[in-house]
Amino acid sequence: MDPTGLKLKWNPFDVYTVENLFNFQCKTENEILRLFNFGLRNKVIGSHKMNLTSSRSHTIFSITIEQINVEHPDNVLVSKFQLVDLAGSER
Repeated sequence: MDPTGLKLKWNPFDVYTVENLFNFQCKTENEILRLFNFGLRNKVIGSHKMNLTSSRSHTIFSITIEQINVEHPDNVLVSKFQLVDLAGSER
């Protein structure tokens, strides 16, 4: 892992992006769980007096679900879930 962290970029359209952030398209729940577990294995964890396995980095796992009406393909419903683990937030 890069000790400087990920770099935040801004463009003229007022859109922020994160350098080296990856997006994956999944078709099954198992693919989502595999990526979630991959992220858990790569998360930085350390210990301190209150907790032996404290999160030492912020983590965001985003899931975007698109539902397309087969009778009306232009009719798309989009939902987004974000699971957030803030470093040191176990209090």
